[in-house]
Amino acid sequence: MENSVIEPVHVDAFVWDQHFVTGLDDMDDQHQGLMALFNELICALFAADADPQIDHAPQLEDVFKRLLDYTVYHFTDEETLMAQRGVDSRHIEAHKALHRQFVQQASDMWATRASTTA
Repeated sequence: MENSVIEPVHVDAFVWDQHFVTGLDDMDDQHQGLMALFNELICALFAADADPQIDHAPQLEDVFKRLLDYTVYHFTDEETLMAQRGVDSRHIEAHKALHRQFVQQASDMWATRASTTA
């Protein structure tokens, strides 16, 4: 039997288009950065599933950590921008709560995934 080589899988689950444009260059750049990191994580997950003989945990942890760190950075920037633009503080607080919930849920899902694949 010939040695089979598993080709890396590249999938863009999130594709930037005009529907995501906010008109705020910094936010649009950050949103594109988040999409790129999500896509990188998805590709790393596919690669791990395609070749279970290799320990992909360090790469997966690295990508997830970068994604989570960038998400927190983006949310902080977004909340600051909302305050600078005079958005009602009640709306900002509700938005911050959603941001915290998102980060917590993502962290919990990752921890669950890690515990089931170990």
